[in-house]
Amino acid sequence: MKKNEFISTKIIYKMPDLIFHIGLTKTASSFLQKKVFNGKMHTLKRAKDWNEDKKEAREFQSFFHSSNPSVWRNPEISKKYFTYDLSLDEPVVISHESLYEHVPFRPKESKENLVAEPYLLSARLKEISKYSWPHGKTKVFFFFRRQADWLPSIYSMVCYKLKNPSQKDFEDRLDYFLNKDHHSTQVLNYNLLYEQLVENLGAKNVLALPFEALHEDKTWRSIRNFTGIADLALNTDLEKRDVNVKKNLDDHNWNASYKAQPLERNNFISKMSGPIKLISSKEQRAQMKKLIRNILGLKSLKIGISATHETMVMKRYADNNKDFAKKINTDLSQYGYY
Repeated sequence: MKKNEFISTKIIYKMPDLIFHIGLTKTASSFLQKKVFNGKMHTLKRAKDWNEDKKEAREFQSFFHSSNPSVWRNPEISKKYFTYDLSLDEPVVISHESLYEHVPFRPKESKENLVAEPYLLSARLKEISKYSWPHGKTKVFFFFRRQADWLPSIYSMVCYKLKNPSQKDFEDRLDYFLNKDHHSTQVLNYNLLYEQLVENLGAKNVLALPFEALHEDKTWRSIRNFTGIADLALNTDLEKRDVNVKKNLDDHNWNASYKAQPLERNNFISKMSGPIKLISSKEQRAQMKKLIRNILGLKSLKIGISATHETMVMKRYADNNKDFAKKINTDLSQYGYY
């Protein structure tokens, strides 16, 4: 059998595990893809550089989101996305947080508010398991994050796409988010996500871990046991997560992107980004960006969550978090989930 040849479902062959790491967003996914998994769409031994597989990852994400779960019953589709070099005899790792990506602070009318759907996600993975990877296990693991910390963190990441990002805008959108019971609010219902994944893949094939414990040895022992990859992250400094991060100033405030400006001004900054990228020196690019920020008087936007809003958020999800903690046998109270 040739390398990367698709394995027909008619051939009985024990395939290695197919392991999805699905994020979640703002739980160090980019750091893990660059420093631990060596990419988004590849096994560790045949991984491309993180920057080289972005196109393939985006294509897979787009198809995954737009297709009906039953599309994976088509052998040609499975062949396109799930080829494998059998000589490697190791788990296939797909680390792609955007398969369950959801950003509640898009414009309120945005259709993107419907993307995070645990029922569809788990149904798609079940079909992949049955039809695209029939002779091996399909597994999923994900990190989740305390809701009152996740919300300002995600706003600080995406607010440059909004018309007038500000602390007040964040609080207004947060009120809107908390006062509805459909679509976007369920992205923080980790209990529901875990429940659906277990129902479709089986309890032994789903692992959920608190982001707050990402750097702890026990977390990575669990991941190594789950994936069967004995050396995963052994030589990685898990305390130094310096990839795609907006530094939090303290326990309640986050630095947003310098792009978090009124839309008209941000459009000008976007136009300047093209010529800046042509500068070969990293130091000179940084100096040019700093010069433009100084000329325009740009200051990094600071986003915080008030004690009142924090209480509202955690009260809303407290019962959900307690049920979830029992299912994953983890005391989440030590991380402030209830």
